[in-house]
Amino acid sequence: MINYSLGWPCDCCDDWKDSSENYIVLRNGQRICRQCYNRKQRTQLILSAKRKKLGTPTLPLRATQTVPY
Repeated sequence: MINYSLGWPCDCCDDWKDSSENYIVLRNGQRICRQCYNRKQRTQLILSAKRKKLGTPTLPLRATQTVPY
């Protein structure tokens, strides 16, 4: 059983995380877990590589940018 007073909700996957688990705060104020952050970053890198392959101009990649689902 999770003690919700000692945890925090991930704004991406809606899972309650233990207070010992660090969270990442995005520019828009969302608190997301490391797994969601890594997944979003990997998705953005893949999309950026596809744009480069197609010759579409890309914006500089920032670690705090997110990919809409």
